Amino acid sequence: MAFHPDYGLALIRSGVAPGFQASFYSLHLDHITVIGPGEFTTLITVPVDGEEHALSLDFGADILGGIMADAQPTTCARLHAWPLGCRGGDTFQLPELITFGASATLGEVQKAQKEEYVPLIIHELLQ
Repeated sequence: MAFHPDYGLALIRSGVAPGFQASFYSLHLDHITVIGPGEFTTLITVPVDGEEHALSLDFGADILGGIMADAQPTTCARLHAWPLGCRGGDTFQLPELITFGASATLGEVQKAQKEEYVPLIIHELLQ
C-alpha cells in the first residue's frame, strides 16, 4: 500500500517556525478514530503543489462537540452512543460528511510501522 507524503512533515521541511499555526476553512470529516480517552484523530488528504498529502488532525472531545454542532440529530445520537465501548484505534464512519474550519498547530513526530508523520493539533474551530 502506498502512502501519501505527510503534510505535517512537509510543513517542517519547508522551514515553518516553531509555534506555526495553520488555518483550514473547509475541512471535510467523514470518520473519527479514537486515540485515547477523550482524544480523537482523523485523516484527510490535501493537495500541496499538485500532490496529495495526508493530513492527520488530532482533537479533544470539546473540539469534537463543536464540529458536530451542525450535524444531523441522528448522526449526533449515533456518535454519542459509539464511544461507550471504544478503545484506541476504533473508527466511527460518519453517515454524513461534516464540513468545518479549524486552526491547528504542529504536534510531535509520530512513528508507525512503515511511516513517520506529524499530526496537527486542532485548538480552535473557525466559522
